[in-house]
Amino acid sequence: MEIIALQGHRKETSGKVATSKIRRNNQVPAVVSKSGGGDALQCALDAAAIRNLIYTPKFKLAEITLNGAKHKCIVKDIQFHPVTDAVVHVDFLELVPGLNSRQRFRSVLPARLRG
Repeated sequence: MEIIALQGHRKETSGKVATSKIRRNNQVPAVVSKSGGGDALQCALDAAAIRNLIYTPKFKLAEITLNGAKHKCIVKDIQFHPVTDAVVHVDFLELVPGLNSRQRFRSVLPARLRG
């Protein structure tokens, strides 16, 4: 499984004004949620770097670096602009090792058969 490295920075403020400013700087607002629960991290990622993660038929992991801390994640949800089809917002789910059966999640992976 391929891992895509993304650099970002934490977003301290939320709302329309802060989000519009992020989008004007060619960045995409994102949220990183923990699979075991806990506080979600709001961040901004480079729009060009996210392109390799989203526009592909392959399932890829994202390794997001925020202020020196690395978070291994999968894409949970993507929101697109209805007219331009540009990425407006991305939700990530951080993979936390050692979760019990009540905190695990299920995911559907695409399977390609060759032969």
